[in-house]
Amino acid sequence: MYEKHDEDFLRFVDAYAGGKTDYGVEDMILRLYDFSQSWPWPDKWLDGCVSRLEDDSAAFDASEIARLIKEETRHSVRGALHMLCRAKEICESPGGPFHYLPMIEEDL
Repeated sequence: MYEKHDEDFLRFVDAYAGGKTDYGVEDMILRLYDFSQSWPWPDKWLDGCVSRLEDDSAAFDASEIARLIKEETRHSVRGALHMLCRAKEICESPGGPFHYLPMIEEDL
């Protein structure tokens, strides 16, 4: 993208890169990718995000942003709960790492 001198990309990097390196941008992109993969249809979710941002008539107000944050948070918490329940099952299985069980139960 640097070689293409893409204006949108360069503005993005200027806005979100920290300091003299682009590691902040790289980290942001990778975290967004990882998060998108937690959705059943990641490409559809990403396309929906882009559509909402491109739609000038759908200006976000504070309540819409709060709703989106709550939705994302619920999704993340459900995923964490699922992983913790699975970890508990593994700890309780014969030969499982039982010593992690108290911490997992506390997190649950």
